Amino acid sequence: MPKIILRRSPEALWLWEFSFNGKKWYSIHDKNVVLIPPYELLREKLNRLLSGAAETEVFDGYYCRETKTLALSEAA
Repeated sequence: MPKIILRRSPEALWLWEFSFNGKKWYSIHDKNVVLIPPYELLREKLNRLLSGAAETEVFDGYYCRETKTLALSEAA
């Protein structure tokens, strides 16, 4: 799977931003982010983003243009 960089949007609490290369960022609603098991590492990284302990985190993931859904799997 390709690497996806994820960060919280400064505009709204429910909005995430993701990037494939760290240069161009795309906004996505948090309801359109799907986690693929195992969840332990995903939860740790997402909690760091939510708490502000980390600005960005890298995940393995896939973005589906048809459903506008971001699927994240175990972090790289």
